[in-house]
Amino acid sequence: MVEITPKEPQPRRACKHGHSHEVEWRIWKGMISRCTSPKNPAWVNYGGRGIRVCRRWIESYDSFLADMGRRPSPGHELDRRDNNRGYTPSNCRWVSRKINSRNRRSARIVTYRGRSMCLSEACELAGLPWDTVAKRIDGPAKWSVEKALTTPVRYKAPDGCAFKKPPQVNSTGFKGVKKRRNKYVARVAINHTRYQSPQFDTPEEAHAWYNKKIEEAELHDRRQCDIFGSKKRRR
Repeated sequence: MVEITPKEPQPRRACKHGHSHEVEWRIWKGMISRCTSPKNPAWVNYGGRGIRVCRRWIESYDSFLADMGRRPSPGHELDRRDNNRGYTPSNCRWVSRKINSRNRRSARIVTYRGRSMCLSEACELAGLPWDTVAKRIDGPAKWSVEKALTTPVRYKAPDGCAFKKPPQVNSTGFKGVKKRRNKYVARVAINHTRYQSPQFDTPEEAHAWYNKKIEEAELHDRRQCDIFGSKKRRR
């Protein structure tokens, strides 16, 4: 009878940190990779042009997490306030994807209503489509920024012919905001449901409520997508 000798138990592989399943850890690794590795596809726009990660963060993930905290929601991303500076506690923040996209170097900065902003934000305030305004500025006509943002769009009839529709004048100058008895209210429709803000003293406050409501709806939709995706992976 052959005697079978049991195998010696193999030592388990040691786990160094236990953070690899965390979203913040993957964001931290991606930040270091694009700033230190020339093999990273984004190296040209980060490490290749002098963007560096501070020593405190590059040596310790725990330090990065202690300074930045957890990501507030699935819709938030790591952003640098100044795109020409590196990743440091004073220059980084968690922002929504909408704000992050507007803070890129490629964003076009224009002057509208007395202040500088990216073109997409100016189009949102003017209530005009971004592609329409961009074609007006970059097209053969070469419109000025002021003219492109203040001229109403031309609507098309069912037969495809363009015609000018009498624009609905908004005396407040803000999309979704109306004046009512010396007060200002904002209205927005989300997923076939209409919401109305309380009364504000200024149109800026009402428009801020309008933008906040839209951002909350976008974050809710992203959370629902993440929940659906995680349930689908478990099956």
